[in-house]
Amino acid sequence: MWLRHPEFLSTVATNCSFPTLHTGMKGLAEKLRRLKNHLKHWNATVFGDVFSTVKTAEEAAAAAEKRYDTDPSESNLLELNWMTAKWQLAISAREDYWRQKSACK
Repeated sequence: MWLRHPEFLSTVATNCSFPTLHTGMKGLAEKLRRLKNHLKHWNATVFGDVFSTVKTAEEAAAAAEKRYDTDPSESNLLELNWMTAKWQLAISAREDYWRQKSACK
């Protein structure tokens, strides 16, 4: 899930480029600890709760579909397509979450 995000590698590279107080293995351990904390925060802000994201996206797609059913205009069709794409992306993120979770067990 993280690897598909366009900002992930630059986030890791930027965080690892900051200097440390130590060298060698202590410096590496410090960088990894700092990266872990940064990625926890990054995950919460970028991805958040994947389950609530799916639910919200599904509700938005259903609302857009209702609007398109009552008024089949071009703008409503574009909105429906956009909301459906966001919903599919959220479902994909949830599937990635479960795939990663099952690999850990």
